[in-house]
Amino acid sequence: MRKIVATFKNGENKTHCWSFDQVEPEESGTKIRQALERLTTSNIFDEAGIEIFKQVLDAKFVETIETVLFGEESAKDSEEAEGIQALERLLPDEAAARKLELTQKIDLLFEQYSAGMKLKGFRFEAVADDLDSESDKEPEVFLRELD
Repeated sequence: MRKIVATFKNGENKTHCWSFDQVEPEESGTKIRQALERLTTSNIFDEAGIEIFKQVLDAKFVETIETVLFGEESAKDSEEAEGIQALERLLPDEAAARKLELTQKIDLLFEQYSAGMKLKGFRFEAVADDLDSESDKEPEVFLRELD
């Protein structure tokens, strides 16, 4: 599976990663950067009023080969363990059935959520709450869906 993983800063100046599944390998770096920078104009907030996509820092293609030896692992569990969120969680369920390019997914996100909207039921949380406050390393945060 090939996806784009992008790192953003949120409204609290904390970094978090988002993945974008089912991407076209032919998409140019310039086109991907423009699409991701468009997200920074979305002004979409989590439930606590923190802007989600304040600044895009970087992006990379990630190709994963997964070989299940036995049992099944949930994709959601593996993404949360890595602190990565998938954009598809913010899109309508019917979007998952359609194969969309990154720019189409971002267009759909803009259609779904108006500027200044707060996503009810979502909030940012630190992956590790016990980080040393004197540390230069910023805590990883991710948007958690509230029960």
